Amino acid sequence: MAAASGASSALWVACAVLLQRRAAALSALDGGSRAEIAVDAAKATATAEAGQAGAWSAVPPSWFSSESMESSAEPAVGGALETGWTPPFRHPGDGTRSQVKSPRWFHESESGGDKSAWQTHYPEAKNEFHHSQTWNVLGYQQWEYTPEGWLNDPRPEWLMDKLRHQPGTKDADWFDTAAGTVDIYGRRVPPTKNSAQWVLAQPEVPVGNKWIERAINTTVVCATPGCTGRSSLQAYNPKTEEGRFCRLNIAVHPTDFDDDYDTEPIDLWVVNGYGARSKCDPMARGCNATAARPLYSCLRELDVDHVVDPSKGNMVIEGRLNKMVDECPYNGNFLSAVAVVTCLVRGIPEVYAESHGLPLTSSGGPYSSSDTEALEGFTVETVLACDAPGCKNLTTFYVNPTVAFYGGTCTMDVVLDQTDFDDSTYSSEFLEYIELKGYGNLSGTVFPGKNPCNEEYAGMKVAASDRNYTVATGIDVTEAVLKGDVGIVGTLQLEGKISDMVDECAVDGKWLLHASAKVTCSPKPDMSVAETAAAVEVAKSLDTGSSRLPWGSQDQEGLETPGHVLAKKLRQRSALGNQPTRV
Repeated sequence: MAAASGASSALWVACAVLLQRRAAALSALDGGSRAEIAVDAAKATATAEAGQAGAWSAVPPSWFSSESMESSAEPAVGGALETGWTPPFRHPGDGTRSQVKSPRWFHESESGGDKSAWQTHYPEAKNEFHHSQTWNVLGYQQWEYTPEGWLNDPRPEWLMDKLRHQPGTKDADWFDTAAGTVDIYGRRVPPTKNSAQWVLAQPEVPVGNKWIERAINTTVVCATPGCTGRSSLQAYNPKTEEGRFCRLNIAVHPTDFDDDYDTEPIDLWVVNGYGARSKCDPMARGCNATAARPLYSCLRELDVDHVVDPSKGNMVIEGRLNKMVDECPYNGNFLSAVAVVTCLVRGIPEVYAESHGLPLTSSGGPYSSSDTEALEGFTVETVLACDAPGCKNLTTFYVNPTVAFYGGTCTMDVVLDQTDFDDSTYSSEFLEYIELKGYGNLSGTVFPGKNPCNEEYAGMKVAASDRNYTVATGIDVTEAVLKGDVGIVGTLQLEGKISDMVDECAVDGKWLLHASAKVTCSPKPDMSVAETAAAVEVAKSLDTGSSRLPWGSQDQEGLETPGHVLAKKLRQRSALGNQPTRV
């Protein structure tokens, strides 16, 4: 006990000495601070003396902190400063920058749920796995951040270069690049968001409403040379169902298609008015039971999502035979074809939920009603102008065709600015025409009858309504927006011309012909939630980017493609093919 008491006394004495030295070291502080420190030192000395005497007493909070050393005009609360303790702060740049996480670290990779295992962009999986031995796979990860999110380029340039120049024994990905899309854990590259694989991995909305693959077939036949066969098939019932990723296949029995001079083909395949294939020549003859049995492909996996009539869910398929096909009929028909359309189909979520007595949940389903944006109407304006007597000009402008495609209506108004159109004889100063390409003339010869400059020169006050002339109003141009008569769907061209005698009172001192055109597109009022969600996605895709791209570009010849197909191609960053041939 004596040794312990001596050690305790020595400890208190040491503490008092340290506080006294601390006070001396801070003697440069102002008088008030030195006084406070002296008080603290005195209290500590007294406490130490009490400790030596064996009397333990409470120590004030200021003994443990440096609050008493702070010089502040702010009042203290309960013996402590209002701001309390300030924790130490280190700037991220003070040797800790490597600990700061990038946005990539926080992003949660897309998941295939319980249906599929998809690769993740962070952390990237290597192509080796070390256990009892080293396992190697061909998988690689070439992730890139894009406006569509993180994408794994399935064929980066470095790999293509490797495949082209790889010497010696070839790996599996030399023969099939798909072999290089599986990582060490057996996970494949995530599908694009506009693919069937992506749709199939989404939650059911509502529960039990699954996407299923449905195939419907029909025969297309006709019995005379040069005839046209026609048949209809229904892919789904649009009143209760919705369909996506519809693909059309057409195959024919060989009859008289063996001519070496290209004069015995099927001239044309048309689907719901769209030219799907300009010519199909199987180069085969079927004059016996064995030869006539096989089917030869004319169309394979043709994307027809936009071709299916959205109000009926069906397609009318027509095949026109060349007149030179006049031998070896199959079951009495010179044209005998089988058409098959395959779609992913599910119940419309609202209809399915109501018919099954289920709540329409919004737990991640792509068409949940709670988070569906509205498809908005819009207006596009352009100016048609030229600057010489008798001049003509054309203007090209873009109208996002999404509203028109999903059953909406687009109308056009054209207003002409009055320049030198005051010929009272109605013979020399006039607008000859304004034409919408692919639609026709919006006006014939028009005599607006005014020259605002002459009227003002004569001291007359020209009303605003007399400075322009309405050439056309409320013209329905929905079909023109969708047809793509100038080469790309959604693009319109206006052309106009004035007479040779229109030579005064130019707009802005330059334009003798100056007309304003306005196209207003309004969505149909009874769009379903599914239609609205799909349309909004398409509209955003088409409005993104610095340049307008054609719909009518895809691998198959002669087919115009809708907005959602183009959006898919943009996301896949595919090269655009040739322009379509309209029939």
